[in-house]
Amino acid sequence: MSAASDWQGCVGVLGAAFASTDPTPGGGAAAGAAAALGCALGEMAAGISARSKKIDEARRAELLAARDAFAKARAEFEGFVRRDVAAFDQVMAAYGLPKEDPRRAPELQRTLRGAAEVPLEAARRSLAVLGELRACAPKAVGTVASDVRCAEHLLRAAGLCALENVSVNRGLIKDAAFAEGLGKAEAELRAGLCQP
Repeated sequence: MSAASDWQGCVGVLGAAFASTDPTPGGGAAAGAAAALGCALGEMAAGISARSKKIDEARRAELLAARDAFAKARAEFEGFVRRDVAAFDQVMAAYGLPKEDPRRAPELQRTLRGAAEVPLEAARRSLAVLGELRACAPKAVGTVASDVRCAEHLLRAAGLCALENVSVNRGLIKDAAFAEGLGKAEAELRAGLCQP
């Protein structure tokens, strides 16, 4: 049985993983998963629309290109889930070093940067794919309009969730210039994601 045919079971496994008291997966992984789902809905909507007999060949080609772009983005967000977990695990490993170990403070700062940069990249990519979805929406057939809107909501939520992880890690970074740069990027992305 393929994963696609047992999707309801996959939802249960995913929910149980997030409900556990293990440190990961957490909010960053949830952001990546939500974005991947948004991309999957966009991929489906573009694919269904491209099969319609009511559209011309130029529009069909655009929809097929959009479908392929959403599939690529979905794979990227699946990668973000793994990268976010790895970044968080590195932070936890740094916290696990003895407080008297001279390597602890610099290692903690290094890993906190990574734990902020990965979700920042995910938020940036969420906003970009959101723009691609908005461009695709007028080309899609009416029967998938709600799916496209759901995809937009998922990507917006994913980007905002990712920014929450940027924010919490930024607050622990002692390099003021680096933290300020993160804050500016975060504010710009938040404004873009919150636009209707």
